[in-house]
Amino acid sequence: MNYQAGQGILGRIRFVDGEMPQYDRMYLIVRVESKFVDVLNISSVRGKEHKLAFRTNHLIQKYNPPFRKPSFAKLDSLMRVEKSQLGSFHLLSSGQSWDMDELLKIQQQLEGRSIVICINNNEVSQVLIYRHINICGVTVCNIQWS
Repeated sequence: MNYQAGQGILGRIRFVDGEMPQYDRMYLIVRVESKFVDVLNISSVRGKEHKLAFRTNHLIQKYNPPFRKPSFAKLDSLMRVEKSQLGSFHLLSSGQSWDMDELLKIQQQLEGRSIVICINNNEVSQVLIYRHINICGVTVCNIQWS
């Protein structure tokens, strides 16, 4: 499947603490490489309004598409997943991408954050640092070893 930054997907990826979710969760694809995608855990706002005060959470202003309900991104949940693991995942909103200006805001907030690499749904001890660079008006995202 051809994934794009800004798409929403539904499935199960181990949490950063290693636990497997009990149910399918929403994720936002923030970066795509040939074999990997970088994703953020997405949660609906309803009943969790107090969590919007946390600096690690970003309220998604223009949530539809790909999310149907008011939602927020958990910036401390950044994960890199092999594309081959996403075979059972479902694209949300028929693959329609999220607002690119909003995606850029998220990518900028990820500057300097660490990524947990998930391979075969097992946490790997290697941690990467997300870098967001703007060169002559062109946004380039890259990952560097810490």
